[in-house]
Amino acid sequence: MVVEAVAGALFLAVYLQFGLSVAAVVIAVITSFLLAVAIIDLEHRLILNKMVAPAAVAALALAPFWPDMGITRTLFGNAGMMGSLANPALAGVGASLFFLIIFLIYPGGMGLGDVKLAGVLGLLVGYLASLVAIWLSMVIAGALAVLLLVLRVKGRKDALPFGPFLAGGAYVVLLALSTLLGWYDEVTEAIAGMLPF
Repeated sequence: MVVEAVAGALFLAVYLQFGLSVAAVVIAVITSFLLAVAIIDLEHRLILNKMVAPAAVAALALAPFWPDMGITRTLFGNAGMMGSLANPALAGVGASLFFLIIFLIYPGGMGLGDVKLAGVLGLLVGYLASLVAIWLSMVIAGALAVLLLVLRVKGRKDALPFGPFLAGGAYVVLLALSTLLGWYDEVTEAIAGMLPF
């Protein structure tokens, strides 16, 4: 019952943001994926390859067509299909490498499933939004960990599954993607205007 209520609220937020559109349908499907990953990780401490791998392939296939849905993803001013493909590809590789480094330095704090999920989220939201999603997930996870320690619900050696926080961060930035990209375009245009060439 709780899961159904949460899912309904998430889909309602997608509808309110995107209305009846192709983008709304695509983001609702992505929301379903994120919710499923979060629930499975919470219950079983697993991020399944059979979910992550198809999602990565689908995200790469979808990437060039974001502009057709009214969501531009530029890369150094290139707003066409190539820019829309290169942007999330760069984000996917970058996010995976970032989490892989964390996994190698501190294996107990991060699983390989988180590394793979971070790559998929980079593919889904692009490099600007993935930075925000990762930052959000780390801040919220850190705050919750501190709260649970203070309340003595968890000990210092108890781990929290990180997948739900990554999924939540990705969901938030998907809803705010057009705003984030608008800010990005304004900043890059301002920087380009200051360059002497």
